[in-house]
Amino acid sequence: MDDWAEQSTRMAEIYGNSYATILAAIHPDSSVGVFPGRVPLESITVPFRPSVSDAKPWGSVQLVERPSDWNALSGRAWAFQEKEFAFRTFEFRSEGVSFRCRYGISREWERPTPTESHSLLFHSHKDTTSLVPSLGSPKDFPGVFIKWYGDLPAYTSLGLSYEEDRLPAISGLVKEYQSFIGGRYLAGLWEKDFIYGLQWRVRRSEDRPLRGNRRYERAPSWSWVSVQWQCYYCWPFLKRENSVNENAEEISRFLEITIEPATKDPNGRVKGGKLVIEAPLRRARWFKKHGWRIPMNKNDEHNEWDGTALFAAEEDGDDHNARAESSKPDHYSSAIAICLFDDDDERPELVECLLLTKRQGVLLALLDKTANTYRRIGFFRINGKESGLQKWLGRTETVTIV
Repeated sequence: MDDWAEQSTRMAEIYGNSYATILAAIHPDSSVGVFPGRVPLESITVPFRPSVSDAKPWGSVQLVERPSDWNALSGRAWAFQEKEFAFRTFEFRSEGVSFRCRYGISREWERPTPTESHSLLFHSHKDTTSLVPSLGSPKDFPGVFIKWYGDLPAYTSLGLSYEEDRLPAISGLVKEYQSFIGGRYLAGLWEKDFIYGLQWRVRRSEDRPLRGNRRYERAPSWSWVSVQWQCYYCWPFLKRENSVNENAEEISRFLEITIEPATKDPNGRVKGGKLVIEAPLRRARWFKKHGWRIPMNKNDEHNEWDGTALFAAEEDGDDHNARAESSKPDHYSSAIAICLFDDDDERPELVECLLLTKRQGVLLALLDKTANTYRRIGFFRINGKESGLQKWLGRTETVTIV
């Protein structure tokens, strides 16, 4: 175990310094070698004729079956950073061999025309999306965050034999990012972009409930590491320089962030953590209707809003904690926000809404009233130009989230 703990932190050094890395992507384990036999790709040859019907064919076009991008390594979380670090990789698949470097990718099954080179290394040259943050410049700083947030959905969809390895499996990659970004890396979030980092969502599936998703023993509730399912960020392109958008305009500030590491690796497993944050807080009650499953706007059609909406649950008086007895609403238009719960097993009747930006925030559940301690249970976005927004902005509180 000690050897694993030491070696797992050296992935950047091991794979980054290799001259070439061989990927055996044919079988999920070591029971089959690198060359078990190829599966021929199906193809047909179609003659190409000119427009004149009685003319002879000029030639032919060969249509080759496109192999799937999925292979035995595609679903493995540990392979994510290994592929990023390796400067050159030879991937052995049942369809053939592909070569990839930081300048392009070439696949053996993408056959060249007679006028093209038949060399595997140079045929069908294509740009890749690989990124080495240390090679960037200060002008690329927003782009590094776009890369990070853009890669998160792919990484969180990958499997692990031990789910507690979710942080260790990218600790080497984090080290590379950290050399460029600077600041602390806190259980999957960057201190220099912490408020936006809190605004992750869980990718939901329409045909099944989201149950058993939470793993509070693995990370603090405000970290995406504390959930099992795929996570993503909305509009990471807003991280570009000089971007002005009310969804990104921060109105909260963190006062204290502490992380309790579980190993010697500062980017590895954690035992827990605490966040003290100052932000507008408002109580709400949620209701759900299938007819409310509508996107906020044309840019939101890919989001899995499940028809859950939030309605104000406090009275108009000065007592912020007073509970108003309200009946089930009939109209979606009276909702103050739409929301996504992180786990359908944790949907308390009343929730606290912590506003992080002018339009977005996180749902909280009260753990300790005396200590004003909460944990995250979901994400919300304000529904349009909500009339009570200014009143909400005036209800700033300091809370602790664990």
